[in-house]
Amino acid sequence: MKGNNDQFYKKFLNPYGDEKYCKFEIIDETVLYQKGLYSYISQGEVKYIGRCRDSFYSRINTGYGYISPKNCYIDGQATNCHINSKINSAGEGLELWIASLENEIEIIERERILIKKYQTKWNIALK
Repeated sequence: MKGNNDQFYKKFLNPYGDEKYCKFEIIDETVLYQKGLYSYISQGEVKYIGRCRDSFYSRINTGYGYISPKNCYIDGQATNCHINSKINSAGEGLELWIASLENEIEIIERERILIKKYQTKWNIALK
C-alpha cells in the first residue's frame, strides 16, 4: 500500500507508527538490570528524560531499542515509536546517560523536576 501511495494503512497506526526506526541496546551488564532515570542527549542538549521502574534492559533494549510491527499499531507503544524515530533522526553523537536509583518515589519526582528544568523536546506527556 505504502509503495503504491495508498495511505489507507495509516488508519491502523499510532501517530508515530510510520516513521523510520533503528535498533540499539545497552550492553553494559553493570546497569542492565538496574532501575532509575535515563536521558538522551544530542549535541549537549538534553532531548528526553525517562524513568524506568523495572530495568534498563526492559525499557531500553526491548522497549525503545527494538520496534516490532505491533508497536506501530493504534493500540501499540506510541512512545516507543516516537523516541526510537527521534533517536534514528538524531544520528551519530547521541548519548544515553543513566542514573541508577532504587526508590520509586524518588525516580518519579526527579523525572518530573528534570523535565521541567530542561524543557526536553522529546518528552510529550510531562511538560
